[in-house]
Amino acid sequence: MALLVDRLLSLAHTPAQIAAERMSRVDLAQLAERVVANMCPVMEERDQTLTLISVPAWTHTDEILVEQMLMDLLHNTSLYAPASSVVTLRVAANKGNSELASTGELLSNSSTSISISDAGSGPDRMWLERAGVKWQGQAPVNLLAESQVAHGTGLGLRFVARSMQLLGGSIHAEYLNNEKVNQGFSIILKWSVEVEPDWDEAAQVAPHFDADQRVSW
Repeated sequence: MALLVDRLLSLAHTPAQIAAERMSRVDLAQLAERVVANMCPVMEERDQTLTLISVPAWTHTDEILVEQMLMDLLHNTSLYAPASSVVTLRVAANKGNSELASTGELLSNSSTSISISDAGSGPDRMWLERAGVKWQGQAPVNLLAESQVAHGTGLGLRFVARSMQLLGGSIHAEYLNNEKVNQGFSIILKWSVEVEPDWDEAAQVAPHFDADQRVSW
C-alpha cells in the first residue's frame, strides 16, 4: 500500500510537461506480451489462466507507466476473479471516422485500447466512483463486493485513472449481468492511434458484444 501511495503522490506532482517528455511511440501489443509473461506465473498460482489476444497497436504514451498500470490491474484481477477462471488481456485497434481539418490535414478519431476481462463480479462501484472511472452496466451487490469494501483501498484503481489522465487517454469499465451470463467485468484503457494498422486484421480483435457469450474483446 505504501508503494501505491508514493506513486499517487508522485503523479499528483508531475507537471504535464515532464509527463510529455517521458512519452514515446509504443506498440501496445509488444508491451502486453511482456506483462503477460510476468503475470502468468502469479495467476497460475491462483489456478487462473491469463490469455493474450492482440494486434499491433501503436500509440504515443509512457511505456514504463503503462506497463506498471497493467501489472497492477492484473494483480487486482487475480485477487478477485473466481478460481479456475480465464482472464483475457486484449489489445485492439478501433477504426473511427476521418475528417478533413481546416488546415487540410486528415484527422482520424481511431483509437487503440487494452482491456482486461474476467468472469468475476469486478470491483465494487464505490471504488470506480472514488477513482473517477465511468462504467456501463449494473454493478452486482454481493458478498464479494462487500468484502472488497471492507478490505480494499481503491488506490490501485486511482493510480491507473490518474495515470491515464496524465497520458491523455481514457479509462472506463463495463459490468455484464444478463439471463445467459451470470456476471462479468471488463476494464478498458484507450488511446488515440499513432500509426494506422491493418484494419482487416484489427477487426478480428476489436471489442464487440456477442449474443451467446459474455463479452468478446
